[in-house]
Amino acid sequence: MIKYHETAPIFQVFRYKSVCNVRVDPSAQDNAAIRSSSEHGYLDLFNLLLSDYRVNPSAGNNYAVRSAAKNGHADTVKILLDDFRVNPSDKNNDSIRLAHSNGHVKVVIPTFGRCAPCSNH
Repeated sequence: MIKYHETAPIFQVFRYKSVCNVRVDPSAQDNAAIRSSSEHGYLDLFNLLLSDYRVNPSAGNNYAVRSAAKNGHADTVKILLDDFRVNPSDKNNDSIRLAHSNGHVKVVIPTFGRCAPCSNH
């Protein structure tokens, strides 16, 4: 099975033709494309996918915001938080806990505000 991050260059080449084509569903496989692009920090592809009404950034229990926070993709997290469908407190505040435990202060403080565990940063 080919994982999405291995096919990212293909998406970059065909991004405009594919997403604008109604026969291609960018929300296929429970929105795997946006979940993976947020996890790996492909911001251009992420923004393109998010512009399609069929894509749900909260799929997989808000996996996109949780994985972006975990991996320190602050720009992606900020965009996700502007979407009313995204709940960063899902799964017991997993987003902020993962960002903090992985040392991503740039995600925690500007995005979520100062928190007690972060007071020493």
